[in-house]
Amino acid sequence: MKSLKKDIGLLNKIMRVVEKITDFCVYISAMCLVFMLIFITLNIFLRQVGHSVFGLDEINGYLMPWLCFLSIPAGLRAGRQIEIDILFRRLHPNIQRKLQVINSLIAIFLFILIFIWSINIVISSYKISWVTVELRMLIWPWQICLPLGMLLYALEEIGFLLRIKEGEIK
Repeated sequence: MKSLKKDIGLLNKIMRVVEKITDFCVYISAMCLVFMLIFITLNIFLRQVGHSVFGLDEINGYLMPWLCFLSIPAGLRAGRQIEIDILFRRLHPNIQRKLQVINSLIAIFLFILIFIWSINIVISSYKISWVTVELRMLIWPWQICLPLGMLLYALEEIGFLLRIKEGEIK
């Protein structure tokens, strides 16, 4: 029994580190949003005077996945994921907990698969030195947001399971 409590304590410490990383990723997402707004506004005004900055549209296109994939885990932790709960809320609380556990296990499995698949994409982009269309920048650094986001999402799901086990989520 003591080793189980130690293991849960260790997992809780790990989850606090994951939460800090997720919070940092939210700041990165916010910065991506700020840069996107600045770049779009700048290009709108510069087009009115007959100029635009080459490559800003491409950078915005690569900042969008960073914004999305790095903010998803924080949305999960805050309980802001999309739900269709018209039937779920009518079920007995024990059945709701079991369905939440099953849902989390399926999500963890899927996000680990996407993580592995996306790591392969990043590695292949690195190996062939794939570059962006306009600015000719290496593309693999822009792709890192997908495996990072999926890994954090899976870890947040594990944290969700721990909170269910500890009774924080009913």
